[in-house]
Amino acid sequence: MVGNEMYLIDHGSVLRRLDVADPRHPVDRGLVTTVIDGRIDALVGGDGVLHGLVAAPDGTSGTSLDLVTWDCTEPGSPVESARERLFTGADAAGRVLVLDGDLLLAAGSDARLHAFGMDTPTAPRAGWVLPLDTGHVALGARTLHVVTDSGLHVYPRTAADAQPPAALVYPVLPRFQTITGEGAIQIAQLRSDDSVLMAVDVSEPARARL
Repeated sequence: MVGNEMYLIDHGSVLRRLDVADPRHPVDRGLVTTVIDGRIDALVGGDGVLHGLVAAPDGTSGTSLDLVTWDCTEPGSPVESARERLFTGADAAGRVLVLDGDLLLAAGSDARLHAFGMDTPTAPRAGWVLPLDTGHVALGARTLHVVTDSGLHVYPRTAADAQPPAALVYPVLPRFQTITGEGAIQIAQLRSDDSVLMAVDVSEPARARL
């Protein structure tokens, strides 16, 4: 969302623009081409701007992933205002892009989480980088939650120019088929093995454990 305009990734480098001034009756304003040679993997709206993760050939045999910002002063004709190279690889791809207030977070297939400061919305400022292989990021008022194969990483939220301190890491629970019980101890059935039951301690709901 940018104001009353909603932009959706339609295909490749093409966006579909919807006018949602009346949320009950969105008006399709047609397609908008933002990049000539590339693929938009993730998109987020900001203060008069769009930010996207764009994968494109890097001129050799690889692919580059850039954080691209478009000025949406003219909603039907976004104009590129900034581009920051995140990395280049054999098959570079973007995974997730999250914006909240003065912090923009981007993650791709390079197994790193990149932070950007939003002092100037049309030109995000590169900040800290964390070695996290993730496709799931949630940014709150005080905390940053990142899901990886090793578990849920919870960091205190910091500005883009202040490296976050060490995270609290909570192991990922198995996938459950059913879970039932009363009070602090629940009994769960594993989705991967119907013959196994496990006890789950939920006395601290935010830190459930087997």
